[in-house]
Amino acid sequence: MENTIKKQAIILSITFLLTLLSCGAVSAANYTVGPGSAYNYHNISSAVAAAKDGYNITVYPNTNGTPYNENIVINNKLNLTAYGKVIVQPTGNSDAFKINSKGNGTIIYGFTIISNGLNGTGGIFLNGTKNCTIVKNNITTTDGINILDGSNNLINANIIKSGTNSTGIMIEDNNTISSHNTITQNNITSLMGIVVGGSNNTISLNTITSDVNSTMKSIGIMLANVAPTISPTNNNTVSKNNMTGMYMGIAVSGSNNTISGNTINPEDTSDLLTGIFIGFSNVLSSNNTITQNTINTGANSTGNPMGIMLINSVSNIVSKNMITITSTNGSTMGMAIQYSQKNTIYGNIITSNSGPYSAGIMLLNSTQNTISSNNINSGVMGILVGNSTNTIINYNRIIASHAIINEDTGLLNALYNWYGTNSNPSNKIIGNVNYAPWLVLTITSNQNSILNGFNSTITADLKHDSNGVIHNTTYITDGLIINFTNVILGAVNPTSGKTVNGIVNTTFTAGNIPGTANISAKLDNQTVTTNIKIGLTISQLITAAQTIKSYYETNHVLPSNVTISNQTITMPMLLQYLVMGTININAGNLTSLNSATVKPPLNESGNFNAGNIQEPEYLSIAQNIKSYIKTNGIAPNYEKTSLGNIPFTKLVYMYSKIINYYGVNNRLPNYVSMTP
Repeated sequence: MENTIKKQAIILSITFLLTLLSCGAVSAANYTVGPGSAYNYHNISSAVAAAKDGYNITVYPNTNGTPYNENIVINNKLNLTAYGKVIVQPTGNSDAFKINSKGNGTIIYGFTIISNGLNGTGGIFLNGTKNCTIVKNNITTTDGINILDGSNNLINANIIKSGTNSTGIMIEDNNTISSHNTITQNNITSLMGIVVGGSNNTISLNTITSDVNSTMKSIGIMLANVAPTISPTNNNTVSKNNMTGMYMGIAVSGSNNTISGNTINPEDTSDLLTGIFIGFSNVLSSNNTITQNTINTGANSTGNPMGIMLINSVSNIVSKNMITITSTNGSTMGMAIQYSQKNTIYGNIITSNSGPYSAGIMLLNSTQNTISSNNINSGVMGILVGNSTNTIINYNRIIASHAIINEDTGLLNALYNWYGTNSNPSNKIIGNVNYAPWLVLTITSNQNSILNGFNSTITADLKHDSNGVIHNTTYITDGLIINFTNVILGAVNPTSGKTVNGIVNTTFTAGNIPGTANISAKLDNQTVTTNIKIGLTISQLITAAQTIKSYYETNHVLPSNVTISNQTITMPMLLQYLVMGTININAGNLTSLNSATVKPPLNESGNFNAGNIQEPEYLSIAQNIKSYIKTNGIAPNYEKTSLGNIPFTKLVYMYSKIINYYGVNNRLPNYVSMTP
């Protein structure tokens, strides 16, 4: 309790300091309200009536914590702060606090406002005010907070439980447009969570829960003036709010509003009608942006729920929303567009697979709409088009029994979509639809032949269509999961990835065994494979030997490495390949060679005389070098021969000459000549 009192005292001190700063050098008076002689006033209304602009009024709990039964009208800029749990209960059908326009800049902080049981009671009413701050109040009345013809007010961190069939927070226009109000971080339980009239208001980070006792259908956030008739609201921002248990999440009648990052997650038993509804009145709604919202009906929702609906809407952008719609009893609809034109629907993830009439997107009585780059998984219908013209459906992933249904006689443009398989999707198309070419899954590697332990980049993509044409990757659906597999001869990492601009990359690392590796990529019902040869071929070894022989004879030193098929090979590793190649060629084995990592010699040395080394001897020397490297993982400093100790550099040159000879003559030489 002592810590709580200290915290409250700190808050009061900060509030008072801010007031002093806002008033410049003029000191504001302080009034206190509470029971007994220690306080200036015994009711809040008396203190408010006596106070002048800039006064601070601190209200303490009434006797035994009983409510202050009064309707407080504020006509000056005041700072009202509750110290402890201060309860205010309005009388009659009125508001606990009413701030008129002369009270611009008023702060109301920390009060508990309760209902008197009569319909029509309200918590806090801002009547034509500007720059008021309503913070951390706990309100349980018929209506919570109401702003009429107000601007630049802040409603922050309040807890509001409005009466049955009422509104948590309402912003209204009457004579003046309500604008630039900020409604943030409030916790609201109500039939209507937040109703916003006016323009340029910000609604963010609120938590809104449906009133389970209501007899009417609940709405989380509504952008519309509702009295006397519904009129549009424009340029508002609704972002990062969380709504639970609503019949309708967000309803918009207006233009140039931004609806982003909200979560609409009704209870499992909810019969959610629509997650987001644009154009629910007869007023045209245009140029709204609906993006990155999450709509999820839950596993046990009932009825025929819908994710997003556009009616009487023009030039809206609906993008990157995640919509999951399920129903135990009815059919589901991811998105519906009716009587609308020039809307752009792109980058949405839609799962709608419950019921005999489930659909991802339905487009009716509309024109010039574009549906692109969406990820649609629907049990029955992917996209349904009826009585609509000039529709474009491109670059979508559509997984459904009937991917596209066109109920019109005109030809529907549905080119370049992915249907879950590279096969002709004609059995998934109903009506007059121009669906070919369609997108296909391909797989490629940047190296078709690699050495043991080396890497190749594997690319799976949806850039290609069924005619082999490569498309602009920015149009292709993002976020599709492609899985990679390799059974033998190496490993892929990562084993899966999400498409970005239609592409997923992984890395294949070859093992120690030469051969041909098969790397597969799988997306939906399609698997594609590419082959990579592992190991150094005899042909590649001959090319390397020719390069080293020529380089040494010109420069009298070895290069630090040699490039084979875009892969860099060190001289110690090349010596291993050269001696293995010599041994295998002699045995008639021309398969690819494998190699392990070989370190350079610790201290190269050796002296020898000029002369010839016959074939049996250089074959024996090759076997000795192979065994030495296998045992020690390092190239020898020298090797004993009939001519003396031949150092590492000369050994590389000697076997390069031998393999080069084989490449020219198709046989090993009878001898190899060596000079110091």
